[in-house]
Amino acid sequence: MQFSSAIKLISSILEREIKANDIPGQWLKNVSVTFQFDTEYKHKCHFWGSGLGGKPCMCIVKITTDLDKIYSKEFGCTVWVHNPKREQRRYDF
Repeated sequence: MQFSSAIKLISSILEREIKANDIPGQWLKNVSVTFQFDTEYKHKCHFWGSGLGGKPCMCIVKITTDLDKIYSKEFGCTVWVHNPKREQRRYDF
Protein backbone atom coordinates (compact mmCIF):
# COMPACT_ATOMS: atom_id res chain seq x y z
CA MET A 1 0.00 0.00 0.00
CA GLN A 2 1.11 3.53 -0.66
CA PHE A 3 0.60 6.10 2.04
CA SER A 4 2.51 8.93 0.38
CA SER A 5 -0.63 10.95 -0.41
CA ALA A 6 -1.89 10.68 3.17
CA ILE A 7 1.51 11.61 4.58
CA LYS A 8 1.71 14.65 2.28
CA LEU A 9 -1.77 15.74 3.38
CA ILE A 10 -0.95 15.38 7.09
CA SER A 11 2.35 17.23 6.59
CA SER A 12 0.61 20.10 4.84
CA ILE A 13 -1.97 20.35 7.66
CA LEU A 14 0.82 20.53 10.24
CA GLU A 15 2.85 23.06 8.27
CA ARG A 16 -0.21 25.27 7.78
CA GLU A 17 -1.01 25.30 11.51
CA ILE A 18 2.61 25.95 12.51
CA LYS A 19 2.79 28.89 10.11
CA ALA A 20 -0.64 30.21 11.16
CA ASN A 21 0.53 30.37 14.78
CA ASP A 22 3.98 31.82 13.92
CA ILE A 23 5.82 29.00 15.71
CA PRO A 24 9.52 28.73 14.80
CA GLY A 25 10.75 25.18 14.19
CA GLN A 26 13.17 25.26 17.11
CA TRP A 27 10.25 25.84 19.52
CA LEU A 28 8.51 22.57 18.57
CA LYS A 29 8.47 19.92 21.28
CA ASN A 30 5.70 17.65 20.05
CA VAL A 31 3.27 17.56 17.14
CA SER A 32 0.41 15.11 16.74
CA VAL A 33 -2.42 14.45 14.34
CA THR A 34 -5.25 12.25 15.61
CA PHE A 35 -8.15 10.90 13.57
CA GLN A 36 -11.33 9.98 15.43
CA PHE A 37 -13.76 7.80 13.54
CA ASP A 38 -17.35 7.02 14.47
CA THR A 39 -17.73 10.41 16.15
CA GLU A 40 -20.68 12.75 16.42
CA TYR A 41 -21.37 15.44 13.84
CA LYS A 42 -20.08 18.82 15.11
CA HIS A 43 -21.67 21.78 13.42
CA LYS A 44 -18.67 24.07 14.07
CA CYS A 45 -16.19 21.60 12.54
CA HIS A 46 -18.09 19.95 9.68
CA PHE A 47 -19.20 21.81 6.60
CA TRP A 48 -22.78 21.51 5.37
CA GLY A 49 -22.07 18.71 2.88
CA SER A 50 -20.75 16.44 5.62
CA GLY A 51 -24.27 15.55 6.66
CA LEU A 52 -25.29 14.35 3.20
CA GLY A 53 -23.64 10.96 3.37
CA GLY A 54 -21.00 8.89 5.03
CA LYS A 55 -20.00 9.00 8.67
CA PRO A 56 -18.50 12.04 10.39
CA CYS A 57 -14.94 11.85 11.66
CA MET A 58 -12.57 14.34 13.23
CA CYS A 59 -8.97 15.33 12.60
CA ILE A 60 -7.34 16.93 15.65
CA VAL A 61 -4.00 18.72 15.36
CA LYS A 62 -2.04 19.44 18.55
CA ILE A 63 1.23 21.36 18.59
CA THR A 64 3.23 21.62 21.82
CA THR A 65 6.06 24.13 22.16
CA ASP A 66 9.19 23.82 24.27
CA LEU A 67 7.47 25.97 26.93
CA ASP A 68 4.54 23.48 27.00
CA LYS A 69 2.07 25.85 25.34
CA ILE A 70 -0.44 23.75 23.38
CA TYR A 71 -2.04 24.88 20.13
CA SER A 72 -4.98 22.72 19.09
CA LYS A 73 -7.38 22.73 16.17
CA GLU A 74 -10.17 20.40 15.05
CA PHE A 75 -11.22 19.69 11.49
CA GLY A 76 -14.34 17.77 10.50
CA CYS A 77 -14.54 15.40 7.56
CA THR A 78 -16.66 12.53 6.32
CA VAL A 79 -15.73 8.92 5.56
CA TRP A 80 -17.82 6.42 3.69
CA VAL A 81 -18.69 3.05 5.19
CA HIS A 82 -17.03 0.05 3.53
CA ASN A 83 -19.21 -1.10 0.63
CA PRO A 84 -17.73 -3.95 -1.47
CA LYS A 85 -20.16 -3.41 -4.37
CA ARG A 86 -19.25 0.25 -4.66
CA GLU A 87 -15.52 -0.46 -4.33
CA GLN A 88 -15.56 -3.15 -7.04
CA ARG A 89 -16.44 -0.44 -9.55
CA ARG A 90 -13.06 1.20 -8.95
CA TYR A 91 -10.61 0.17 -11.61
CA ASP A 92 -7.59 2.24 -10.58
CA PHE A 93 -6.36 -0.10 -7.82
